[in-house]
Amino acid sequence: GRMVRAPRAMSWLDRFLVRSGSGRESVPQGDPRRIAEVERVLTEIAPYLEADGGRSELLGVSEGWVAVRLHGACRSCAASADTLYALLQPKLERELPWFAGLRCE
Repeated sequence: GRMVRAPRAMSWLDRFLVRSGSGRESVPQGDPRRIAEVERVLTEIAPYLEADGGRSELLGVSEGWVAVRLHGACRSCAASADTLYALLQPKLERELPWFAGLRCE
């Protein structure tokens, strides 16, 4: 008979780092309740990113870590990661007791 190989299980980090080839944003991975909490915070900071022609996308939440991707002008701005860590990370730390850290792609 023909042998079928099972797909390799992806770690949470692999899921965050793999880019979608479709060009469309993906559905955030993780606990739906935590995703909703992070999306609420991202909505609050969105005007600051939009003012500079950028926006953020939540990729997922896993084991307290939040992964985001920047788009638009933020994608190519040298200061965007610093801005995101200075703006988003402290807000997540204050509002979400489970928050462990931030990863930005």
